[in-house]
This record gives sequence, C-alpha cells and structure tokens, in this order.
Amino acid sequence: TAAKGLNQLVAEGILFKKRGIGMFVTDGAANALKYRRRERFAKQFIEPLVFEADKLGVGIAELKSMLDEWEKHR
Repeated sequence: TAAKGLNQLVAEGILFKKRGIGMFVTDGAANALKYRRRERFAKQFIEPLVFEADKLGVGIAELKSMLDEWEKHR
C-alpha cells in the first residue's frame, strides 16, 4: 500500500515525519537513491557482463576497450 511505501522510505532515511505537519524529504535523499540505483545496476548488469566476458576469455582490460569502442559509435 502507499502507507507501507512511505513508512519504508522513512525507515530508509529518505523521508522524515513531522507530527501534525506531514512528511518531508531528507537532505541528501537524491544522492542516497542514486547510490542505491548504482548498486542495483552493478548487481543486475555489470556482474553478469563480467561473468559472461570471463566465460569467453575476455579480460577486464579488453572489456573496457570494447566499451570505449562502443561509446565512440553510439
């Protein structure tokens, strides 16, 4: 429910409650959320990418080179 979501954000330090006034966003909330998204991104995309590259015999340096080359042509 919406209330459960709001309470979770309070527990995570993204929101804070002022009794009788409402809820407010904490200082640094945007950075905290971005940090968590970056962690999820690494877990969801980078780890499988490195794992697959390793199975193909592609080392980190070569993988970086491939990414650099991809960036040039996107």
